[in-house]
Amino acid sequence: MIRKIVIAVVAIVVVIVAGLLAATLLIDPNKFKVQIEQAAEEATGRKLSMAGKIGLNLFSLTPSLSVADVSLSNASWGSRPEMLKFKKLSAEVQLIPLLSSKINVNRIQLDGADILLETSKDGTGNWVFAPAKAAPAPAEAPKDAKASAPPAIAVKQVNVKDLTFAYRDGKTGQTTNLGLQSLSLKADSNTAPLLIALAGTLNGKPLSVNGKLATVETLKAGGDKPLPLDLDIKFGNSHIVGDLTVATKGTPRVAGKLNVPVLDVKELQEAAGQKPAEKPADGQAAAPAASGGKQRAFSEEPLNLSALKAAEAEIDLTGDKIVLAGGDLTKLAGKIGLKGGCLTLKPFTVDVKGSTLAGDVTVDGSGTPAIAIAATGKKIDVGALMQQPGQEKLIDGMADLDINLAGSGASMAAIAGGLNGRTQVSMGESRLNNKYLRIVAGDLFKIIDPWAAKEDTGKINCVLSKFDIKSGVATSQAMVVDGAAFAVLGEGKINLGPETLDLLIDAKPKNNSLLSVAVPVRVGGTLMNPSFSPDPGAAIKGLVGAAGGILGKGAGVATGGGLLGGVAGNVLGGVLGGQQAQPAQQQAAADGGSGACGANLKAGAAQPAAQPSRPAAAPAQNPASAPTAPSNPVDALGKGVKGLLKP
Repeated sequence: MIRKIVIAVVAIVVVIVAGLLAATLLIDPNKFKVQIEQAAEEATGRKLSMAGKIGLNLFSLTPSLSVADVSLSNASWGSRPEMLKFKKLSAEVQLIPLLSSKINVNRIQLDGADILLETSKDGTGNWVFAPAKAAPAPAEAPKDAKASAPPAIAVKQVNVKDLTFAYRDGKTGQTTNLGLQSLSLKADSNTAPLLIALAGTLNGKPLSVNGKLATVETLKAGGDKPLPLDLDIKFGNSHIVGDLTVATKGTPRVAGKLNVPVLDVKELQEAAGQKPAEKPADGQAAAPAASGGKQRAFSEEPLNLSALKAAEAEIDLTGDKIVLAGGDLTKLAGKIGLKGGCLTLKPFTVDVKGSTLAGDVTVDGSGTPAIAIAATGKKIDVGALMQQPGQEKLIDGMADLDINLAGSGASMAAIAGGLNGRTQVSMGESRLNNKYLRIVAGDLFKIIDPWAAKEDTGKINCVLSKFDIKSGVATSQAMVVDGAAFAVLGEGKINLGPETLDLLIDAKPKNNSLLSVAVPVRVGGTLMNPSFSPDPGAAIKGLVGAAGGILGKGAGVATGGGLLGGVAGNVLGGVLGGQQAQPAQQQAAADGGSGACGANLKAGAAQPAAQPSRPAAAPAQNPASAPTAPSNPVDALGKGVKGLLKP
């Protein structure tokens, strides 16, 4: 009996080996390359080229098939001849399960792939194929025919090596490049979780993704049950870890926790193609808008927030460090919500060098795009928040912030043009970067502060700024800067729709020898191309009647001139007398803007918005306390400097 069984087994093996040998000798898969190429061209309208050999290995319990040097042509308008090409694609299957109509794929391997997806100038993608001829209608199945179930397919592992992927936007010309040194998708069985491991680069920055998904069986079944998704993503210096669940039925929904150990914003901006602003040479102002051109601070490009409707989310967000150009933000915490096209970060808190900034953000894409931002903070390093990559820090100091803005529109320009809300900033002692100020506002700086032309930084005792914004028009409620060498008052409007400026800036030196150059400055033009001109006849509203007291040696003046008059009396009492900051100013500096400056700002909050004053004859003044404005500010500047240098 045993002898018969052995003989039978040997006979079966011999038959199988002989069959495989005959198949290998008789079947040459390369003979079918022409038919395959023709079929691909008929289906896509593109030329498929199979320059390499088709390999078939049947002498194994895991037969394998491979193709080499394959390419598919690009669209006729494409930027290169091939849409995709690869060096080798191979697959390895298990032999025994084939006998029971099961296809168990051990491994699929793709090497040296180069894929380009791009759009034309009108937005058509090169992945849109045009078949050479319509496919024939399928033959009608006999009425009594029973549909056969498709074979069950299971793939244990997919490996990708040395893949290059590029996406090119035909409208902007911008290209995103992804390079994969390796990608592995692996599941030991249908009941095992799917593991992801990726290593490569994105736009030249190192990228790695490691994750664990639900089981293959669960993924294939779908259903209502949320699927677990654990991700660990590193990109350059940034690191994001997620413990999430994903529901795929209906509108996809993501929930769970997202932690950000490090987020390098500057690096992400560079990877997205945003170049740091180029700084003009020292002493030169930024270049104005080209003649006849239209340079805007707020983009008129239509906002497309439709992607916000594609999913829903409820995520607890935490972050250890956010890297900005001006320094690091730490201890981020907030809740991300997304439903019906409305994205919220509400509430959020973040530590700015030891101080907490709190607020909420809403971006609503359910209809006309709408944005709302609210933020408050005490002793916030505003210089760090304002600093841009490639630029120097404008100011070094702590400020109290209260910002509440909301608007809607089809573009950022439209949102700005209909903006409502307020901005309020109060700051104590700080240092102003004169060097950078000369670059970004050269003409204005020369007029306001010629006596600090040689200094790289200037001491600021106190800053107050409050704007009320209605229907896109920002109207000043307070604009005061008290410096060591000068004091500045301002008022006016900024119309955010056309981005026009209508401001009056009045600077007073604290040195008697430079009084003759103390001329108000009218600021006009636009946000991107401002203009500055001396305006000797203008005066800050509410301060005209108190000019004698402000310009005298007294410290405080009760003027009845509203917010600006009260602030000016406390902050600018030392003007012309050459005095140091008064105790109220020193306390404001110590409080980070919450002392006298903050008190006056709060006291004037109910005052009506100031209106920009047009040139008008000023009331008569005592010649001993206030000199007549010079007819030629440039000549007066020379005389004042000469007087300053006299022994």
